[in-house]
Amino acid sequence: MMEFNVTAVRPDVHGNLALLHVNVRKYGTVFNTVKAGVEISGSLNRKRTST
Repeated sequence: MMEFNVTAVRPDVHGNLALLHVNVRKYGTVFNTVKAGVEISGSLNRKRTST
């Protein structure tokens, strides 16, 4: 099993984090290569920065 935790550092508060997570799972090269042989779970988080 492989677990991941990605932190997106962004100044905006309206970025669609759920869509980013879907896109990582659907189009992420490493994600798609590894998922063929390993169970993957994890989370995507946001850290706001000042503009």
